[in-house]
Amino acid sequence: AWMTNLITDLSNMDEVLSVIAEGQTDPETGVVTPGNVDLDSFVLGKLTEANSRDYTASEIKALETLITTKAVEAASKVLTNGVLSKGNAGPIISSLSTGQDVSFVLSDQENLAISVLRQSGLSDSEIASSLRTERTAQLNFIESEENFKARNADRMIDLYTAQAAEAIAAG
Repeated sequence: AWMTNLITDLSNMDEVLSVIAEGQTDPETGVVTPGNVDLDSFVLGKLTEANSRDYTASEIKALETLITTKAVEAASKVLTNGVLSKGNAGPIISSLSTGQDVSFVLSDQENLAISVLRQSGLSDSEIASSLRTERTAQLNFIESEENFKARNADRMIDLYTAQAAEAIAAG
């Protein structure tokens, strides 16, 4: 039952990260400090629990890899969705790539995601590179949609022009 619950938690890791962020709320001020989340402590806690349940060393190592991978995937998803939904995504990505502080323009969850990614060993430039790749794909998709709409609009103009010419000819 414990492993089933853990696997369920890991499949909803972005929600787990949200709960972790909520756990970092200062009781006096109500301010969330997601940068204080310790990925290693989170993973270690789960591994200690697995060890106390008599999992083998290889099972614990596999569990460590799984938890870390899921945490990084979830953090990447949260950060990508958050940053790319902003109108100033380009400047945010550029600032992050040069090591500038971007925490003031990001939500608590997005700051938590950056913290998790940094703790997993990714540099700011690697995080920014990943965001830049996703942003490029997003912009290419938007451009493709606009080109499709423009082609359809041109076809419709041609069709209506032809229909108007036929109507004029028919009298």
